[in-house]
Amino acid sequence: MTIVEEAQNLLDTAGISGIDDTYTYNIPYSESPDTKVTQVLITDNGSSAESYGNDDFHAFTGEIELQIWYAAVDGIDYDATEMAILKAFTAQHWQVSGWRRRVTDPDTKQLSNTTYIRKTQNLRGN
Repeated sequence: MTIVEEAQNLLDTAGISGIDDTYTYNIPYSESPDTKVTQVLITDNGSSAESYGNDDFHAFTGEIELQIWYAAVDGIDYDATEMAILKAFTAQHWQVSGWRRRVTDPDTKQLSNTTYIRKTQNLRGN
């Protein structure tokens, strides 16, 4: 399972209120833009070997980019949604490496936000 698929599974399992759809790598062309739903796109944001010693590495860190497009409707608690996402990932030993500010899409008028979350896997003993 890739880190992107692991993140999607974690997010889907968390059952966060207000998230309607999650996608990995890209949003399919078959999905028409819908400003009445909140969509999350999870993509790979790179990886690195860590914890070097004895001519080898002993940990591996993968990072994802998680983009949220909020439904363009009244009554969404953006802070609650974002905190629920953070708590879901940190409860599973992921670390938030960056959280951007919300911006408005000039075409759809939807608020969006981007965060970067990483997970380090210890390989010692493997």
